[in-house]
Parts: sequence; C-alpha cells; structure tokens
Amino acid sequence: MKKLLFIIIISLFSFTFFAQDTIFVTGAERLKEWKKHHEMTEKSLFRNLPWIQVGPFMNSGRISSIVGIPGNPSIIYAGTPVGGVWKTENAGSTWFPVFDDQPTQMIGDIEVFPDDPDLVWVGTGSSNLSGSAFPGLGVFKSVDGGKTWEHKGLEEGQNIMRIAISPDNPDIVFVATMGNKYYPEEKTIGLYRTKDGGETWEKVLCDDRYTGCADVVFNPENTDILYATIWNRKETIGHVCKSVDGGSSWIKLTEGLPDGKNIGRIGVDVSSTNPDVVYVYMNNHNRFGAGESDSGVKAEKKQQGLSLNKVRRMNSKRFLETDSVKIETFLRDYGILRSFSLNDIRNFIKSGEHTPETLCDCIEKYWIETDKNRDTGPKVGGEVYRTDNGGETWYKTHTDRLYLLSSFGWSFCDIKISPVDENDIYILGVTLQHSNDGGKTFEHIEGNLVHIQPNISKYLHLDQH
Repeated sequence: MKKLLFIIIISLFSFTFFAQDTIFVTGAERLKEWKKHHEMTEKSLFRNLPWIQVGPFMNSGRISSIVGIPGNPSIIYAGTPVGGVWKTENAGSTWFPVFDDQPTQMIGDIEVFPDDPDLVWVGTGSSNLSGSAFPGLGVFKSVDGGKTWEHKGLEEGQNIMRIAISPDNPDIVFVATMGNKYYPEEKTIGLYRTKDGGETWEKVLCDDRYTGCADVVFNPENTDILYATIWNRKETIGHVCKSVDGGSSWIKLTEGLPDGKNIGRIGVDVSSTNPDVVYVYMNNHNRFGAGESDSGVKAEKKQQGLSLNKVRRMNSKRFLETDSVKIETFLRDYGILRSFSLNDIRNFIKSGEHTPETLCDCIEKYWIETDKNRDTGPKVGGEVYRTDNGGETWYKTHTDRLYLLSSFGWSFCDIKISPVDENDIYILGVTLQHSNDGGKTFEHIEGNLVHIQPNISKYLHLDQH
C-alpha cells in the first residue's frame, strides 16, 4: 500500500517550477555560440579526429517527420527529434545524414517542393511538445537536395510544428510555430509567411504570447485557401481557422466543432481528390459528465471507458481480465503517469497487495482530493471531425470512443488523407489508426508516425519506437 501511494504522490507532484529570475537563452544567442564553436573547431588540433559512439544505446530511433518525393518513391527524407535529417535514395534500404554540419539537430518538420525534389525546407525544434521537447533554431533551406543548407530565420520560433510550401509558387512558404515552450513571447509564436523564399517573414495569425499554430495546409486546387489550427497551451484552447486570401486574413471555423477551453492540439488535412473535404483530429480534454458529453453523446450509454465506480465494483479476477487498453486509458485519465506502468498495477492486484477497490481509494485520496475543482471521470479524448463543404459545417465521424491519446495527447494529433481516396485516412495519437470508411471506424496499425507517399497511396512510411 505504501509503495503504491508513494508512486501516485510522485506522479501528482512531479512538476518543475521556474524562478521569476530564470534567464532563457535566445535563438540569436545560440546561433552566435554555434558560430564561435565552428571557428574553434576549425582552429583545433583535433578537428580531424573521428568520433566513436560509446552510448547510451537504449533511447533513440524516434522520427518526427517523414516526407517523400511525388513520382519517385526511392527518395525519402526523415527528421529526428535529436538526430538531424536523414535521406535515402533507395526507398529506405540505406540512409545517410545530410544535416550534421548545422547548428541544431532537433527536427520538427521537413517539406519538399513537389515540382523540384532538390528544394527542401527543414523546421527545427521538437514538434511533439512532450516534457523532453528541445528547441531548435528556426528554418533551413536547401536547393540541392540536402547537400548544402542556408539558415532562413525564425530562430526564436524555437519549436517549428509544420511547414507548408505553396504548390504554385515555391517562394511562398508558411511556418507554424509554438515558440519557446517555457517562456513564450508574442513576437516568436504563431503562423508566419514568406513571399520571397525566406528572405523576409510576416506574422499572419495568432496575437498573444501563449497562442501558437500547430498545423497548416493548403487547398491543393486553390492555394489562396489554407487551413490552420491554433493551440493555446496555457489555457488549453484549440480551434480551426481558414483563409481565402492566401493567408492575409483568417476566420475561425466553429459550426459543429467543440469550442472553448480544454481543446488541445489539432491536426488538419485536405483531400487531394476533393478539396471540399477536410478532416481535423483533436485532443478533447473535456470530461464526460453524468449526462451529455461535449459531443452530444449520452455518456452512460455511449462511452466505453471505465469510471472509478465501475472499477471499484470489480473483483480482482475481473480486473485482470479487462481489456488492457481500457485499463491503460483509465489509469492515464485519472492522472497516473506512465512511469507507473500497467504491468505494475496488474502485479499489485495479482499479488493481493491491492484490490480494485483499494486502487480506487488511492486515486480518490491522492488525485481527486488534491484538486476539488477537477471533474472526475474519463476524458473525451481523441475525436475526428469532417467537413464536406470547405469548413462551413462539421460533423464527428465516429460514435465509439478512440483510445489513442491518454496523457500524451498534447504531443501528437496528426492526420493524413490518402492522395487517391478521401475516405481513406490515418490518425496518430499514442498509436496509429486507419479508417477506410471516412472515419466511422478505425483499426490499429503498428507504428507511430505516418507519411503517405504522394500520388502512390500504397507506400506508407511508419516510425516504430
């Protein structure tokens, strides 16, 4: 009992508090230090000595961005959160690094201009904003397929979430950024646009220090039309915006979408075959009430999650036989961190050290009572919405609950549509799910990051870690 209570207490109070006089290093300062490092390296007597990897070897392999070349499935670029950019020219049989000589190796997004595969943009800084998200140094551009790079500014953007290149004009580029994760500033967070290939930038969306842009995408048939998703991490507010004048002005889309607080990160994609069809995938932090949920579904009848009361009524045998995904979601919805694993819980129950009832007692005492204002019950979680009229009205595509986000929803929420079928979609939460019926039903696919090869939907690239 003491062991379980200790772990739960640690889970609840594992927060880092920064003093008011904390000084954050700016992107410009880090760029200056990189140049100094480069100059010192050139003068060093040891500059030609090779490096040998000695470890650690256990925590690596995450991929934050994958992009292919339309019409050429052999060329793929992959970006890693802390390992730079890698390229393959033989469909993944072998890879080689192309970004090692740059001042940052934290990659958020990669985009390639479809009519010129040598024109590559890289956005730096972690795009999956979990606790270990590292800042980058803005955006970089290559015109020779990654052989050389030029820094194109936005170094204070810190965490580049998405890059969108106009299909009609490679000089027009939009960059979505969340700014400094720990100390955001209005001038460094939001959606930025360049019309001259990155020589100058203007902020076109988001007007306060806490509201950033999580995603942006063009209508492939009319590049004056764009969709972007807004994310205020401080207040947990997310919504979808649309522009019909090339990004100069934006309107908030609301008809049929959840609105208000507790809407987290949102991913968006536009169908290539029917651009009136747009999907969004959102992290809904709101909790099911006793009656209606935020999506209008009777919670007691429709949601499949476990509540404290349901678990409390279980005996140990029934608890151990309950679906692992449901137990996992229950634990995370009620505030237990992933350092306290599902196997740990099961072993407590198997050994008799705890019963489902005493587990619920611990959760109530050390979680609910620590915050009287916090609603109890499971979160709504991941939701997919679709519009068939360019964003005028939206509807939720599914009735069943999606067990995808849990406590890590803020990190992901990505969605991709097949280039040949508007009903064939992939969504990324903690797991990867696929639907071939427009989001009515989903099936689990092994992997964590998805990229569909442009124009060739049978090629699907996954990150497994």
